[in-house]
Amino acid sequence: MRLPAGRRSGSSDIFVPDGGANRRFTTLWFRTYRYIEMTIETAAEPLTVDDFYGNFTGYPFKERGSFACNDARLSDIWTVGWRTARLCAGETYFDCPYYEQMQYVGDTRIQSLVSLYVAGDDRLMRNAIELYDLSRIPEGLTQSRFPSSKPQIITTFSLFWIDMVHDYWMHRDDPAFIDGRLMGIQTVLDWFEKRLDVQTGMLGALPYGVLLIGRINGPGTMTNSSAANPTARPKEDLPSSPCSWPVHWIMPQTCLMPSARKPSPAIIANWPGT
Repeated sequence: MRLPAGRRSGSSDIFVPDGGANRRFTTLWFRTYRYIEMTIETAAEPLTVDDFYGNFTGYPFKERGSFACNDARLSDIWTVGWRTARLCAGETYFDCPYYEQMQYVGDTRIQSLVSLYVAGDDRLMRNAIELYDLSRIPEGLTQSRFPSSKPQIITTFSLFWIDMVHDYWMHRDDPAFIDGRLMGIQTVLDWFEKRLDVQTGMLGALPYGVLLIGRINGPGTMTNSSAANPTARPKEDLPSSPCSWPVHWIMPQTCLMPSARKPSPAIIANWPGT
């Protein structure tokens, strides 16, 4: 955000030197930035800055997968995307390295698949699946982001968590880990099933937030909302159940988990995540 006199807002840190020589100052947690502005205020004595530098911080994924294309722009996108994947991972996955630095289910599922396909690394994915399972509220839903000191519920994200478990099952032969999630999966599905309209078989209005990106009333009209009312459009213009598709799609998929056949190894052998 641009401020008067060309100044910009952003994260800031204040250091108060004690007047001694060869002092070293650093932040308590990593900072993400493109530019840095230093404002120095002295009193009776001058301040000498001997050096100023930053250390790169990113998850130590190894880039085992690769992408090649005769369009340089797409190659650049791959490079930027892989750098983003590393910057958005640490103790957990992050939705962004600058602002919230929180692990949201919607973001994490995509990040987990990138980690599997490009790095063949499932450690953060397993950690995220377990953390979301532990975030469950008494009603049975998982929280939309976790760990977090402030609970937040986005109902459809509990279904995305089930998708994450399914992704892991498709890519890893680890029945014990999957078995440990089945009770939580059933709890989420039970919550949605109790809210199905008996006449239409679809979901009606849901408590908490709903996040859905999809097509409404023709091409080019999208909704993306975590509020109870998905858009500002008149109520009669909205579908009777804007989030009905996830539960109908995920229920049969989940039922197939214990016995469904995995993809042919010949098809997926070139990906290190499988």
